[in-house]
Amino acid sequence: MATIPHDKGLDNTISFLKNGYDFIHKKREENHTNLLTVRLMGMNVVCLGGEEGARLFYNPQLFQRTGAVPKRVQKTLTGVDAIHTLDGEKHHQRKEMFLSLMSQVSIERLMDCMRMQWRNLIRKWERMCEVKLFTEVQQLTCIAVCEWAGVPLAATEVEQRAQDFTAMIDAFGAVGPRHWRGKAARSRTEEWIMDVIEQLRNGKLTASEDKPAAVIGFHKEENGEMLDTNMAAIELINILRPTVAISYYITFAAVALYQHPDCVSKLQANNPEYLDWFVQEVRRFYPFAPFMGALVREDFEWKGYKFEKGKMVLLDIYGTNHDG
Repeated sequence: MATIPHDKGLDNTISFLKNGYDFIHKKREENHTNLLTVRLMGMNVVCLGGEEGARLFYNPQLFQRTGAVPKRVQKTLTGVDAIHTLDGEKHHQRKEMFLSLMSQVSIERLMDCMRMQWRNLIRKWERMCEVKLFTEVQQLTCIAVCEWAGVPLAATEVEQRAQDFTAMIDAFGAVGPRHWRGKAARSRTEEWIMDVIEQLRNGKLTASEDKPAAVIGFHKEENGEMLDTNMAAIELINILRPTVAISYYITFAAVALYQHPDCVSKLQANNPEYLDWFVQEVRRFYPFAPFMGALVREDFEWKGYKFEKGKMVLLDIYGTNHDG
C-alpha cells in the first residue's frame, strides 16, 4: 500500500495565509496530483481535489464531522457544538429539523419577504446618488429572513444585526482583528437570539408553529428534551446567518454581470434554463469556502493509498470548482 505523496515544504502555514482560497489548488498543481499531504500549523493534513476526491470526501461511512470543525471556526461561523459537528443519528435528527423548514410553502414565504424588501430598496435606491450594493443587500436579507423566521427586528437594529451576521461569515478562517470581530459579533447575536427563544418559551412572544423560531425553539431531541436555550439560539442563527450570506452571492452576481455584459441580454430574455445556468456558474466561480474538513473514521484504502483513522482531510472546493 502506497504512502500519500507529501509536499516538500516543511510547513505551509505562511503560504496558506498568503494564497488563501487558491492554496490547495496551487499545491495540487505543483505536485501534479489530486491527493497529497501538506503540513499546516505543525500538523500533517491530507488534501483532496477533483471529482473523484469530492465523491470520496462526502462518503459518511469513511469520514466524520465530529472533531473536524476547529473551535475557532465554531466560535465565529457555526456556533459551538452545532449541527456541523454532529454525526450519526443525532445529526440525522437535527438535520430533519432543518429540512422541515425547507418545504415549498415555507420557501415561497421567504421569497415573498425578499420580494417585498427588494421593492422597498429599489424605491430607496432611486433617490440615492450612490448605492453600496453589498451593504444594502446585507440589510435586505437580514430584514427578510427575520420576518420569515418569526424573529422581531426593530428598524434601529437592522444595521448592527446585518453587520454582525456578516462579521461571523467574514471570520471564517481569519486570524487577528477579523477573527476577533467575528467572535464579538457571535456573542452579541447569540445573546439576542437566546432572549428571543426565552420569550417564545415563556409566552411573551408568539410565532406560528411553522415559523423557524418556533420549530427550533420547541424542537425536542431524541431524549424528549428541548434544546437548551443557547443551542436553540445557535441553530436558529444557523438559519438566519446563511440567508444573510446570500448577500455575497447577490454581489458576486452583480460583479459577474459587470464583467460579462453579454449575460445581461440573455437574462433579460427570461429563459428559466439560462437563469439557472447563470446562478450555478456564479456559485461555481465564487465559492463561499476554500475547503471543507473532515476526519477519517477508520483506516481505509483508496486508489492504493492508506487513509489513517483520525487524519484530517481537506477537500479543495475552490480548486475543484476551477479545474479546467
